[in-house]
Amino acid sequence: MLKRLLNRFRRNQLSAKKDKMDKYADLKWYEIGDDGNPFNKRILDIRDFTQTMLAFSEDDSINKQFYRLRQNDGSAYPEIDTSEFMTINCNLCYEHDGKSLNGPIFKADTMEAKWDIYCYNNIFYFCFQYCNIVVFECPSVIA
Repeated sequence: MLKRLLNRFRRNQLSAKKDKMDKYADLKWYEIGDDGNPFNKRILDIRDFTQTMLAFSEDDSINKQFYRLRQNDGSAYPEIDTSEFMTINCNLCYEHDGKSLNGPIFKADTMEAKWDIYCYNNIFYFCFQYCNIVVFECPSVIA
């Protein structure tokens, strides 16, 4: 009896895995130069997945922390020691309307948006929205 139950469980698990994989069987690869590929690279069109997938965690404490962190203003980030951060030189340019950039610049409103962005003293802080960890510190010249 136990053997039959285990076999039924295994068949159900394999069937569920197959159903999940069939869902992505129609993903399309675009070669360089194909209509619909604006990039100079071969790409996989995963919009059917990314535009319908909802992010959540089965761990309720992560969900609660995400909503609690929506209140964080990032004011503690300038005090973080970033001396051990890896340094990469880059030149990012964004249009700016001249408003003061002191405080939250962007706060994720859903778990699909992965970043919270803050700016203090012309330094941008990019943080994972669900765990309050500074991942990138980006000194800037705001003109």
